[in-house]
Amino acid sequence: MKRYLLLLIIIAASFFTGCATQQSKSAKPLKPVTGGPLDLRRFENITVLSFTDLSHNSDGILAGEQLANDVGERLQLDFPAVFTTTYVNKQQGQSNHVILTGTITTYRPGDAMARAMLIGTGSAGLEGTVIFRDGDNGQELMTAKFDKLWAWGGALGASKGITDMMSETAASIAVTAAKAKGWKPK
Repeated sequence: MKRYLLLLIIIAASFFTGCATQQSKSAKPLKPVTGGPLDLRRFENITVLSFTDLSHNSDGILAGEQLANDVGERLQLDFPAVFTTTYVNKQQGQSNHVILTGTITTYRPGDAMARAMLIGTGSAGLEGTVIFRDGDNGQELMTAKFDKLWAWGGALGASKGITDMMSETAASIAVTAAKAKGWKPK
């Protein structure tokens, strides 16, 4: 019986961890809440600014800056030819660029040990909004939400945390921008 339970846990882990990825090119793009469909083909450059952190996180982590850095890094490394230049946390005054920013409303690292002991306890969460704006006139082009929750129990629950959720979110944001610019998977 224990073997069947272990097998079931492994299958469930494979299924649920396959729903999210930290690989930008295979990440699921964000869906627009306002604006959209997003079309960035006319923009040569992208400026990724720090996300406003409204989460009141007490870890001392600059989550908004970290998320912006992660998105910028993914755009530069995973999609190097999509935008001519990717600026991160530096407001650029040039024309023909899109500004990517947003807010983080929930940044909850949770507790991996608590998750390991009992499902639902010590859950980790990350929620917020991404905003794409025209750099010339400030017009909002699209707003999308991101929402990550990790509350599994046991070894699976301890295997993932807020860092993984930040990476998955950055991957989704980067692929959203790249696809809107015209990038297509090969």
